[in-house]
Amino acid sequence: MTPTEPVYLLTRAMAPEMPAEDDPEHEPGTPRAKRTRFVMSTAESDRYDDIIEQSTWKLDNFRLNPVVPWGHNYDLPPVGKCLAIGVVEGKLSGTIEWDTGEHNALGQLVAEQYATGFLSAVSVGFRPGRYLRRSQLDKADPAYKEAGYGMIYYDCELLEVSAVVVPANAGALAAKGLPLPRLTAPELRAELLRLLREDPAIRGELSCVVESAISDSAKLREARVMRSVFGSTR
Repeated sequence: MTPTEPVYLLTRAMAPEMPAEDDPEHEPGTPRAKRTRFVMSTAESDRYDDIIEQSTWKLDNFRLNPVVPWGHNYDLPPVGKCLAIGVVEGKLSGTIEWDTGEHNALGQLVAEQYATGFLSAVSVGFRPGRYLRRSQLDKADPAYKEAGYGMIYYDCELLEVSAVVVPANAGALAAKGLPLPRLTAPELRAELLRLLREDPAIRGELSCVVESAISDSAKLREARVMRSVFGSTR
């Protein structure tokens, strides 16, 4: 594995580990803070076949600014802050305190909807340090996957944790903030050839596309001949 320049912001959405709970240090007469404990990331393969190596999370910078935006929207004030975060039993876990003060109507709404179950997921935004295609792993590695675009990410720097509407699931619910890593022309060609060799369905689909393109090309040539003979008509 060789280090690569991180250029993509990725997100992973997870279900809360436990429902929202009242702040035990709440003082009477002050706005009631709501706290929710979350499992924020796991080593399970997500919808994109990606895996995050949990033991390599970089959290120091996040702990200096533990913001919780709404839906990765940095133009709005945060709806909460992360009080504690760390890798526990192989999972990135943490506690979020929602801003339910009278100045933050969105924070109040978000806290209430987590408490009542109308919201049930958060999403981590991070910058990957190193990544490797799972197909490049040793075949004996449990994370090895022969086909597909799945990646395994290492040294991920956590940027923020967002409250999101994405439904919860048993595993990670992935939402890419930016496109998948771009392939070079040789890499793209190699990947297409591999898929054609290994996936009969893709071969069949490509055959239909080629046949359609040939048919369209023939129709276009016929139309050009007709125009040259009879002139353009509307």
